[in-house]
Amino acid sequence: MIYFEIPDQICFKIRTMKNIFTSLICLFALSLNAQTDVNIHFNHLLGGDDFQLESVFTAQGDYDANITRLEYYISQIELIHDGGQVTPVEDTWLLVDASETNSVYLGNFDVQQLEGMNISIGVEESVNHLDPGAYPADHPLAPQIPPMHWGWAAGYRFVCLEGLTSTNQSLIYQIHALGDDNYFTQEMTADLSAVDGVLDIGLEGEYLNMFINVDVSGGEVVHGDYGVAIKLLQNMTSEVFSVKEPVITTSAKQVYEEELVSFFPNPATETIYLQLENIEAKDMVVSIQDISGKMLIQRTAFDGTQEVSIASLPVGAYIIQVVADGRLVDADKLIINK
Repeated sequence: MIYFEIPDQICFKIRTMKNIFTSLICLFALSLNAQTDVNIHFNHLLGGDDFQLESVFTAQGDYDANITRLEYYISQIELIHDGGQVTPVEDTWLLVDASETNSVYLGNFDVQQLEGMNISIGVEESVNHLDPGAYPADHPLAPQIPPMHWGWAAGYRFVCLEGLTSTNQSLIYQIHALGDDNYFTQEMTADLSAVDGVLDIGLEGEYLNMFINVDVSGGEVVHGDYGVAIKLLQNMTSEVFSVKEPVITTSAKQVYEEELVSFFPNPATETIYLQLENIEAKDMVVSIQDISGKMLIQRTAFDGTQEVSIASLPVGAYIIQVVADGRLVDADKLIINK
């Protein structure tokens, strides 16, 4: 057997290179496991314009109508990312009100590059026939006003679309679409990157497309799982939604370069303090919302630091959203621990 004596200097260099290599592997592993806060920002449109209740539009078939109510459930969200990986957003149901829901926090995931997203409209069969009264009052599946549940046998209303039509909008139309057989899924492509640990997803809904082959000109009223209710749900998962760059934002944040509102502590228990940082905005609304986008607390007037009680809110994740001069300019996550 032949032995070689290796000089200490060479041994030091070998150990040094090994340490560097080990560090690089660790850094690479950390980068693979980097966690990202994922948000959905809704862009509600009607004929290319911002969606507004009671705004008159011309539907397919050349008749005028408006929308006085549009609410729907989104469930079984899946994120397709980083080379085709599929990450489900588990135990999440979004109750979307097209006139109110702006941004929703989905959670923290190992996602860096979003390549696609799947959503289903409605509530999956395994949950659809459970008791709504079993959920906390602020849960999207709890009893709602106006109702979003049809009964034990039928389950939840997947979409509630109501409005006025005919000459001078003199006729009422209503489509409350439901049914396990009408629970459809949409696959959408995307090309969005996480920035500084946050992935903002723009989900654009063009609601004029709900009316493709859905004629309500005669004052159609369908509450169930048949006729135009089926076609409406098909349109909702093929013609309405697409993933875009989020509408928030870059342009809005260029107007207000500094953070408008800060808050502390976070996590919080009973009270948080909102502090005005920039008074350039003429009209500012700060709201606390649950993860479904339901507004729970709202403040419109500030004088320095404002104390806000959150004692009534249960433990969980919330969103503090800042709207300045009619535009969403900031959204931050608030954690409540008791």
